Amino acid sequence: MSSAGACRLCSARICWHKFQRTNGTKPVSAVTAWNAQVRVIQVKAKPSSRESALEELEDGSFLVKLKAQPVGGKANAELIALLAKHFKVSRASVKVKSGAGARTKLVSIEHP
Repeated sequence: MSSAGACRLCSARICWHKFQRTNGTKPVSAVTAWNAQVRVIQVKAKPSSRESALEELEDGSFLVKLKAQPVGGKANAELIALLAKHFKVSRASVKVKSGAGARTKLVSIEHP
């Protein structure tokens, strides 16, 4: 159950889904939620790559190349560790909100 004012789809207080419903347009960047405490970003994962790498695309989303295989949650665990290192937060602060089994994911990052 989502809290008051939260998006029904991703449970963030401010997100792309809510923005699209109220304004009928897409946001300028793929940073889907921007709050003082929580940031929700769109990530495209490429598992089974030669090296682990993180790059920001022009639209604000991230392309993450992962060495791990997409089996048993290993790729998602590597994704969380890589994003936590990039944003300088703990791994517990990074959560996959949607798309855990897909290549395109929404990831929330809590800032202390």
